[in-house]
Amino acid sequence: MSKLQGKAQVVKLKIPLVGTSVPKQHNGNVGRFVESKLEQVGHNVNKGKGIDLPEEELEVKSRKKKSKSAHSIGSITIDEIKSTAWDNTNLKQKCQRQFRISYDDVKSVISEAKIYDLTDNYIQEKLKEGYESGRKMIIEGNRNDYIRSSKWTCFQRQTDNSYQFRIPDSAMKSILEISNNNFRNLFQ
Repeated sequence: MSKLQGKAQVVKLKIPLVGTSVPKQHNGNVGRFVESKLEQVGHNVNKGKGIDLPEEELEVKSRKKKSKSAHSIGSITIDEIKSTAWDNTNLKQKCQRQFRISYDDVKSVISEAKIYDLTDNYIQEKLKEGYESGRKMIIEGNRNDYIRSSKWTCFQRQTDNSYQFRIPDSAMKSILEISNNNFRNLFQ
């Protein structure tokens, strides 16, 4: 556990996932596989709206190691986008602390299972700016299948009435680098 603003936080989950074989990726099955493994060791996994591990304040994300596609954060309806500022979305909650699982799709083995703290002010500012820029475009009537709201974020149509909020791969690499930078911890 570490302390951030006086509150103890989980910094590692005691579940040996690295080296675990996963099924061949198809329609989010690896994410569901990881969630079932977490449930098997006693974690309360939220399958509804909001973060995946509410007790640990963690969003769980699984991803193929060599994938270059944008990272999905969550879906949101057009009406929610129009009426909800970034600070009040469940998307912001999903972009605070993430338990990220990386796996090799050829060997189908988990190579990394690590918690990333994305609460850095710079990261949060960029995500908010990107969301709000895309929100403005949607409010103004943009209904394109893909809306690049900033270099940090985009909206990708999911249904007639909803979008996936996503982070381009290059931006996520920068976010994870910033998250790994412990420089700010020297001054806490």
